Amino acid sequence: MGNFKYVDSVSAAANTQYPYSSAVSSQYTGANSVPQFTVSRPSTSTSAADGSSGTSASSSSKNKSDDAAEVKTDKFIPSTSVVDNIDNAYDAMYCCGTKDKQLEQALDSLNENNIMDFLCGWNKYHSSEKGESFMKAFMWDADSEQKVKYGRKIKNLLVRRAEKSGIYDELKDKFGEIDSELSSTFYVNNDIADTYDEIIAKIAEAEGKENGKPNECHSGFTGAMETWKEHGLIGNLGYAVVGTVGGLVKGIVDLFW
Repeated sequence: MGNFKYVDSVSAAANTQYPYSSAVSSQYTGANSVPQFTVSRPSTSTSAADGSSGTSASSSSKNKSDDAAEVKTDKFIPSTSVVDNIDNAYDAMYCCGTKDKQLEQALDSLNENNIMDFLCGWNKYHSSEKGESFMKAFMWDADSEQKVKYGRKIKNLLVRRAEKSGIYDELKDKFGEIDSELSSTFYVNNDIADTYDEIIAKIAEAEGKENGKPNECHSGFTGAMETWKEHGLIGNLGYAVVGTVGGLVKGIVDLFW
């Protein structure tokens, strides 16, 4: 009997469940012939039925990650304990008189690790009410003993942070001004708060921390009254009179309108 050859090719399109192309060939040379099979690997670049590329999933994931990266959050978010401490100091000073014990408890908790979070946190959360930094609010509210005791503590903690930031030499004259004022024979001038604020802003910048400076007052009228208050006895008298009259007028307007 003569030799014959049989070849059967199966197209991958005929069976979409298995994207492999196969071929079965059998060359019979006798009774003991063995069929031979060949299977080809599918292409790594496949296309969906709608013509979209196989890389669409990865592109979608990339777009999602890009969207997540665009979400903005504050870089400076103090710990809950620091925020609570800030609020306690705020409540102790921004009231009728001063809650001395509560203020001192807040100040006693300050240390080298949390001092900048405390001062910058005040700027972030409370300074826009009157345009005041913590040190300005403190100097105007504290008694003479508190100014010296806690003024020195805060100054010494800032010295440590300035040293770690490598800017102590740049600020040493400012620290000298504070030492001189806190050692004053007669009284501590409240304007020394401005020197503290310069130091705080410089350290915050060196540490890459936000809110190194207080925000502007939310109200032009309130800001003007706070500025007037800082100009000695006459300024304080004007602040009290004009502020009171302004408050009464505002109250009447709110009552009827």
